[in-house]
Amino acid sequence: MGTQNQHNRYLRAFIIACFGCFLIGYSLVYPIYYATSPSSIYGYGGRRYAGVKPYFGTVSENDTDFYADIDANLDDPFYYYELTLEIRNFYTNNTPVTLILSTYFTNQTVSNFYNLTAEPINYEFQIWDPTQFYLTIQYNGSASAFSFWAVVHGELPLHPIPPPPIFPLVMTGSGFVVGIILLVIGLYDYRVQKRSRHSYNLDRALIFCCLGLLLVTLSYPSLVRPHYTLYYHPQEYIDFGLFSGTVNQTVPYVNMTLWGINESVVEIRTFFVNNASVTIHAYPIDRSTNRTWNYVNSRYPGYQDFVFDTTGDTVIEVERETEDTGFSCWVLANFREVEVRQNYAGNYAPYATIFLISGVLLLGLGLYSASKGFREIPKL
Repeated sequence: MGTQNQHNRYLRAFIIACFGCFLIGYSLVYPIYYATSPSSIYGYGGRRYAGVKPYFGTVSENDTDFYADIDANLDDPFYYYELTLEIRNFYTNNTPVTLILSTYFTNQTVSNFYNLTAEPINYEFQIWDPTQFYLTIQYNGSASAFSFWAVVHGELPLHPIPPPPIFPLVMTGSGFVVGIILLVIGLYDYRVQKRSRHSYNLDRALIFCCLGLLLVTLSYPSLVRPHYTLYYHPQEYIDFGLFSGTVNQTVPYVNMTLWGINESVVEIRTFFVNNASVTIHAYPIDRSTNRTWNYVNSRYPGYQDFVFDTTGDTVIEVERETEDTGFSCWVLANFREVEVRQNYAGNYAPYATIFLISGVLLLGLGLYSASKGFREIPKL
């Protein structure tokens, strides 16, 4: 019975001391574990196209104002700064109008605005109050028919990505303190047992097991965390502008080629027809794939949006179906650059490998010495 109790007391001292080393090692590497939890990070910020929409109308002596409530079509314009409203492809029948951009605080007015030739013109407004704004096309002495596209874009605030990790001081500090206390208790308990029955094999076993377990624990973050993080940069846009035309029996296909894009998302914004339905094709230059939308027949002010992925230069083609018709849409492409970054666990991996191999060897030697030492106890 005395020998069995001696085994149990030695084993208790071993367990307490080794668990203390485990907590010490875990508390030291927990910040690396904590900081390398995400496998992908998305950069936030950069230029975004908040809204693209066509407007048509007339102003005359009897109907002097046309209101384009542009901010009603935007997604959270309040979060943008440097918000810009571009009047694109503005066309009138050679008679002037007045443009008024109204916000809660101010009005910006452009008088005698019209195209002097048959070519459409553009204009740009800076929006200082994004919470509420609208554009007024105002009669300016002559009846005028007009058309234009309102393109709104702005900058989203950039944030440092990845943010510096918050050091988990409570978890690290408390684990380290408790580990030290348990290690001291275990060593003291072991020293008490040595006074009655001493074994050099058990001495070596205690040293090897504690150091081995400490080193194995120090390798923990690089064993369970990914060593690399995918960092997705903020989205970048390519504005291909207005795509419009007429399909008829003579010209049944009209296409637009998007050059200079790689792996991207293409957005066909606010597609509409004047008369009959059409078919839309989207395919890469090599025609390896072909996305098709049949019976596209939304008429202004109704419209349809189409979004698809592409991996290179792409052709958008509109095909006549049953009748001649005109069509209009706006084309954007956006992409994210993806960067592979080594994270804290990856930077720590060479040391973790050394710790793991050394720890396993020491732990194996410690267990071997412990088995010899426990066999010696009855002979002492």
